[in-house]
Amino acid sequence: VNEALSKNCQDENTPRFLEVLKLRHECATLLGYQSHGHYMCETKMVETPEKAEEFLLELLEVYRPKCLEELDLLLDMKRKDFVDSAANAKNEDDSKLDPWDVSYYTQLYKSKYAGVDEAALREFFPL
Repeated sequence: VNEALSKNCQDENTPRFLEVLKLRHECATLLGYQSHGHYMCETKMVETPEKAEEFLLELLEVYRPKCLEELDLLLDMKRKDFVDSAANAKNEDDSKLDPWDVSYYTQLYKSKYAGVDEAALREFFPL
C-alpha cells in the first residue's frame, strides 16, 4: 500500500518535475553559473555543491552506526510486541521495520524510556 501511494500521480508529476529541473538549470547558466546547485551554494557557507556533498557524506559516515543501532533497538521493540500480538497469529513479518513502524516505535520509545510525552509538548508548541 505504501509503495502504491508513493507512486500516486507519478506519470503526471515526473514530466513537470523534469521541466522544473531544466528551467532551473537554464536560469543558472543564463546567470553565468555552472548549475543550479552552484547558484544556490554561492552565498551559503558551503560555497559549492561539491563541498555540500562532501559534508553530507561525512555526516553519513559519522552517524550511520548510531542510526543502525537505534533502528535495531526499534526492531527489538517491534519483536517484543510481536510475540504477544495478533500480528503473530496472522504470521505477519517481524524481521523488518516498515516506515510506519519507525514512527510508532520512536514515539513509544520516547514515552517509555525518555519520559517524553509528545501530546503534552504540543500544548506548548501550537502550530
